[in-house]
Amino acid sequence: VSLLPNNRFGVGSKHLFALDRITGKELWAREAVHEFRHNCLVAGGGKVFCLDGLSAQRRELLKRRGRLSDAPAAVLALDVRTGAERWRATDGVFGTWLSYSAEADVLLEAGSKFSDRAADEVGKGMAAYRGADGKVLWRHDESYGGPPILWHDRILTQTGGGITTSPPAKAYSLLTGRPVMATHPLTGEAVPWGWLRFKGCNTAVASEHLLTFRSAAGCPYFELHARFLWQV
Repeated sequence: VSLLPNNRFGVGSKHLFALDRITGKELWAREAVHEFRHNCLVAGGGKVFCLDGLSAQRRELLKRRGRLSDAPAAVLALDVRTGAERWRATDGVFGTWLSYSAEADVLLEAGSKFSDRAADEVGKGMAAYRGADGKVLWRHDESYGGPPILWHDRILTQTGGGITTSPPAKAYSLLTGRPVMATHPLTGEAVPWGWLRFKGCNTAVASEHLLTFRSAAGCPYFELHARFLWQV
């Protein structure tokens, strides 16, 4: 496990193990070329998806120290029972966060940049891979707050520390990467779907019908933004 402080770099591990949850027997193990960032590890669809790589900040530090491997970062799909590599992607790998939708069989590579997360988190760019074979479905280079939340065919980004002039957090289509639009309830105009909160610790947590979060308060409470109601 990385010994560098969390507030500077996100934590990762050099080895990944799979155990039988009943017996504790080791089923398989894999050693990273770089490291497996903990926020880039997700299971679904009979696979374990992981990212073997380093953030740009970690790469720069190791390069100055002469300890940087020339091997490219890779998004990997491993068989959950055997650890066999099903597919890998190495073109333009950048993320510090992975999410998987079993409903759509889509793996999202993104970041979880936020005020209370590691300083090397990514806050720009997303890429979607088909879970079955790793085909890139789309990419974009927009900025956002994270970590992103998958809700059916949408990607909900985060907002926080906002004031009345701050822009709302956007939502993107999981299948196309395009911004999700909504109908304004008063004007009838098409506007970007979004939600906004004022400053509060941690990020929003989602369920099927609610986003719950702290907003301009010293204690937890529930809030549902009006724009969320437009589409639910």
